[in-house]
Amino acid sequence: MVFNYVTYISSEHAELRYMERIEPCSREEAKQAILETVQNGFVLIDIQEHRYIKSSNLFFPCVKISENIYKIKSVLTWDMVEHRLQSAVDNYVFTDLY
Repeated sequence: MVFNYVTYISSEHAELRYMERIEPCSREEAKQAILETVQNGFVLIDIQEHRYIKSSNLFFPCVKISENIYKIKSVLTWDMVEHRLQSAVDNYVFTDLY
């Protein structure tokens, strides 16, 4: 049986946003927390080179940097993006109907 493994790496920006928005800690601790949280999350959106992971109340925009390797660009709380996603879904649904 063949499995597709995906590797995520954390950006400096994501680590700094984690420390600012989620928990004051060292960069190494932020990196570990981000990677663990992403591994426990699920792919919410996967479009071309971009992938968006949701885990608990956090949202992680990622960009593909090579085959099966994604860089985590930032750390956002779900309430920071929920309204934007709902707006995009509404636009898609209403556009698709006509």
